[in-house]
Amino acid sequence: MELLVEQASKSNCDIHARCPMTNHVHLLVSPHHANSASLLMKGVIYKSYVWSHRKFM
Repeated sequence: MELLVEQASKSNCDIHARCPMTNHVHLLVSPHHANSASLLMKGVIYKSYVWSHRKFM
């Protein structure tokens, strides 16, 4: 959750709700700019990749 909040503030998005599932998550997001939502997801995916690569490699 911390990663999501961090990336949301960096990409100018408001997160209103989240619903974690077993292998994915649903988000209700309000982007402040046209590319804000894509920047949010790009940041989350990149940071998750770096974390998992360091932990498991």
